[in-house]
Amino acid sequence: ECLKSGGSIYYLGRGSLGIVSLIDASECPPTYNASFKDVRAFIQGGYTTFANDDGNLSELGQLFHLDWSDFERDHLKQLSKNDVVIVVEGLESMEDKDAIALRTMVNEAHSLLANTVYVRLHSQDRTTIPLKLDETKLWTMRLDVTIPHHSLQADTPPPPRATSSFLGEMSMKLVLNAITTGAHVLRGKVMNNRMIDLQVSNNKLFYRSVGIIDSFTRVGPDAARIALLRSIYATDVVTQEHLNADISAHIQAATSLAAAGGRVVPSAILLAMRPDLSFAAVCEVLKVYPVVHCALGSLTSNNPPLTN
Repeated sequence: ECLKSGGSIYYLGRGSLGIVSLIDASECPPTYNASFKDVRAFIQGGYTTFANDDGNLSELGQLFHLDWSDFERDHLKQLSKNDVVIVVEGLESMEDKDAIALRTMVNEAHSLLANTVYVRLHSQDRTTIPLKLDETKLWTMRLDVTIPHHSLQADTPPPPRATSSFLGEMSMKLVLNAITTGAHVLRGKVMNNRMIDLQVSNNKLFYRSVGIIDSFTRVGPDAARIALLRSIYATDVVTQEHLNADISAHIQAATSLAAAGGRVVPSAILLAMRPDLSFAAVCEVLKVYPVVHCALGSLTSNNPPLTN
């Protein structure tokens, strides 16, 4: 419920699982048109652990800060009951200094009434390393993920150790993906198992958006495209200039609108369903009914539109 309530999800991880959490967070803006602040990930060691080709990018701004110390400095003291802090742990042993740092941050998050969640891997084929963060009082919820014993022989490439690591990373990615997907479903970003609040950020997503609009409204691809262009350009009239423009121009306009908080595809779905409404009217409907199926219900019921 945290995103629905205006809060954020914060991942704290180490090593490869910390990078997995970074990947999950990075997928939310293009997939759900989420704010970059909705889901953030921070890893022990920051860019040294991340080992990206471009090196430390922290100077580009706060959205590029990803060390635990950045979370502690920029976010920890601002946490509230609407936020969730998720500690992601794997099979590797944890140094005492890391355990102390995590315990300190989780304790403070807990004192600020933030929800604290511990997601940890276990393996059937090796001894589980004793927990250093096992205090029940620290956690709102604990989730243990057990990796099944692999069937590869010791002399079969890839080595069993690499196989366990891969299974652990994939297992954790699926768990984190379930968390963020569920959060965005509750926020109204998904309808009939379709992600409908995506960002129109490339050619593929432009045409996918046209298909999504048509699938929910049955107006045909041409009318769906017109509705999408009305939404992208925030207009009531699609001009010949709009129709003749390259898709790259549509993508640039859609990206700018999304950056300003616009919901391009949901607005287009409503415009396709009710082309008689103005773009401004559709935006007002989405303010009152941010969940799209509720907004559609308001337009197809006996309730009059809010404005025209």
